Amino acid sequence: MTTHEQLKEKILKNQSVRELYKTSEPEIDRLDVILEARKADGVTQRELAETMHTSQPAVVRIEKFLAGNSQNIPTTSSLKKYAEALHGQLVIGIKTSNGHLLLREL
Repeated sequence: MTTHEQLKEKILKNQSVRELYKTSEPEIDRLDVILEARKADGVTQRELAETMHTSQPAVVRIEKFLAGNSQNIPTTSSLKKYAEALHGQLVIGIKTSNGHLLLREL
């Protein structure tokens, strides 16, 4: 089975894909973090969906949002279930104009 890193390396050998990747790096970096979190727990989207009592397409929509690839905003409840299913915790933050970061764990 091909790992995420192996597939990424193979795909980036294509010049046009590599150029597109460079313009999409922030979104791809966030997606990598999400995929790594699931991979670290050894959890598939389908297994995560079962834990969350939802569908696999719902998990896809959450991951697209978290990666910055979707305008569909999941509910706070869905994000919290996602975080808890990965043994994490949902944290919401606000960065003020003077640089202060205000965080709230849900």
